[in-house]
Amino acid sequence: MQTSDDVRIRFATWSDGNRGTVLLLPGRGEFIEKYGSVIGQLTQRGFACVVLDWRTHGLSDRWPADPAMGHVASFDDYRKDLDAVMDHPLVQALPQNIVMVAHSMGGCVGLRALHDHLTPKAAIFTSPMWELDVAPVLKPLLKILLFFTIFKPFRARYSPGGGPDPYVQNQPFEDNVLTGNPVAYAAFQDRMIRLPELRTGGPSLNWLASANREMKALRKLGLTEVPSLCVTGGQEDIIVTSVVSDLVARTKNAELLHLEDARHEPFFETEAIQTKVWSAIDRFLDPIL
Repeated sequence: MQTSDDVRIRFATWSDGNRGTVLLLPGRGEFIEKYGSVIGQLTQRGFACVVLDWRTHGLSDRWPADPAMGHVASFDDYRKDLDAVMDHPLVQALPQNIVMVAHSMGGCVGLRALHDHLTPKAAIFTSPMWELDVAPVLKPLLKILLFFTIFKPFRARYSPGGGPDPYVQNQPFEDNVLTGNPVAYAAFQDRMIRLPELRTGGPSLNWLASANREMKALRKLGLTEVPSLCVTGGQEDIIVTSVVSDLVARTKNAELLHLEDARHEPFFETEAIQTKVWSAIDRFLDPIL
């Protein structure tokens, strides 16, 4: 389907389920196929589901100048993707008791949607991207780099450390920042080999500058009155978990599940961690739906 700015967006729905509909918002570099096991858990619990490929991800339209780059002019572009999916007749036909499940970058887009117009019954944020974990020594350099995005030629350059290859393509399991589950990590890598058309490489400098502006604004706004469960990991190296816990602490209807042994991908962690995550989700949702 097409967005308001004529970008072709791919989405998928699972219509069996009368308990409600889970709106699943993936993270940066992700795609629908990655969430097969998560959707399986949700449909077993009686939920219909809808999930999308953000622009420059999966089989949605890519940036023509560099199809591998995760590039947007503004984070508002992702909101256009979400709005278009939510307005589609296939999604409108699903049960309208909505639960938003948002991971990483999806948590950034999702929180903005909650402030703008989306009114789900509940929201679940896993490793939400509300501040990126940048080493203090690198922050001055990053600030200089992002300043240069005021000049158009710099906007479409890869962010530091980024390139056309996805993170999992070249990073061995040892010391990876995503999961302590070797089976799940091998599956991540296998999909990059079998389905190269789904690959998204590093983000552009303009993506990073836009993300920083959006995260800063959202930290000021905080969480909403929508009942929220936030999941973080003690071995996290991508987002700043203290920001998540601070926002939860100042919000009446929010709770935190902090898993000391988890990295960035709680849905794809070890079996023991996944069990804790799904138990917490069941406990959280049962009184609501």
